[in-house]
Amino acid sequence: MSTNHHTVRKAELKKSVETYESQINDLRKQVQVAEDASKSAKAAVESTQKELERALPFEKEVKEKNLLIGKLRHEAVTLNEHLTKALRILKKGRPEDNVDRQIITNYFLHFLSIDRSDPKKFEALQLISALLGWTEEQREQAGLSRPGTSSSSMGLRIPLSPFRRTPMGISEQK
Repeated sequence: MSTNHHTVRKAELKKSVETYESQINDLRKQVQVAEDASKSAKAAVESTQKELERALPFEKEVKEKNLLIGKLRHEAVTLNEHLTKALRILKKGRPEDNVDRQIITNYFLHFLSIDRSDPKKFEALQLISALLGWTEEQREQAGLSRPGTSSSSMGLRIPLSPFRRTPMGISEQK
């Protein structure tokens, strides 16, 4: 019986060895799959790290742009308030009180370019006075009228003054 027992024992051992070898092969395959997954995960981590490094400057830029957007929104709100206030003031005022700055600027620059002895200088000043709706006091300060005289009766006449215009300039009257 020893031989038979020995043969049975050998068969059992052989079967156990085959089972263990099969398990070892399965484990090796699992280890290979795990190593492949680990390599893939490491590559994904490296790729993600590189993407993150590339994105960091953009994150800073986005923060700066968001700050700028906030400032611009605040400025837009402020400008809108100023516009609303200006429109309210314009609506309260009379349309004839609104003056085109460009027109006045053009007349004023023209006035400054006219020679002092040219009578058109006085006419240009009268036109500016009319466009701006100067008071009698302002007209007096500009030399367009004498104290106590009414501008409505003046027309485009040259105001009386102790000075008279001559071709050589302005001289004092005696």
